[in-house]
Amino acid sequence: MKKNTYYTLLSSLPELPHFDSAQHLPISRERLDQRLNLLQPDDAGQLVCAETLLEWHHQPLVLSHTAAYEHYSQSLAGIRNLTLRALISFRFRLRIIMAALRFEHQHDQCNYQRLATALDFSSRRLLTQAYQTPEVISAQFPWFSKARELVNDNDSLAVERLLMNVVWNYLTSMCPSYGFYVESVFAYVFKWDIIQRWLSYDALRAAQRFHSMQMEIADEYARKAYQ
Repeated sequence: MKKNTYYTLLSSLPELPHFDSAQHLPISRERLDQRLNLLQPDDAGQLVCAETLLEWHHQPLVLSHTAAYEHYSQSLAGIRNLTLRALISFRFRLRIIMAALRFEHQHDQCNYQRLATALDFSSRRLLTQAYQTPEVISAQFPWFSKARELVNDNDSLAVERLLMNVVWNYLTSMCPSYGFYVESVFAYVFKWDIIQRWLSYDALRAAQRFHSMQMEIADEYARKAYQ
């Protein structure tokens, strides 16, 4: 079947900076959605299905129960685009590995067993390797050792940044061979989502710093009042 091409759509989109160097979003979601109206109905439907699974605000860092796996299995059935299916599977493997690291860090054998029971054979094998034989996973995923270190340090933001970078690089690897096909549109949208998510973390950190400064000033005034 002939694939749809999107010269006009992709040419109209501004270049996206790497998420951790972005100062702002180069295009709003409203304007991006206007551009996405140029997608053929089938491609647009595939994107909506994938976004339900792949948007970062739908992706808790830890798999603490089996509902996420059941939702993943059901939703994947509606994805026909092979590149999208590969991306979703890649993201789900990341979640399994991070779940194993959390279970290990928290000594949570109970939830580890519950999740292992719910997974299919290949996913359960990945979970078990990450939980019991991390050296095996480190050979397959170069970022694993760093992620394990950050989890053990309870540095959630650094873990999130690491995972975003892993996914960003995966999305970048999708693009060169697809030119103006729909896969490049998919990669753009998911990169946009990563930038938006990271900027929201920056805003949260700024608010936390401001609150901390306010508390320090209030404490200083309180000390002076009692002197």
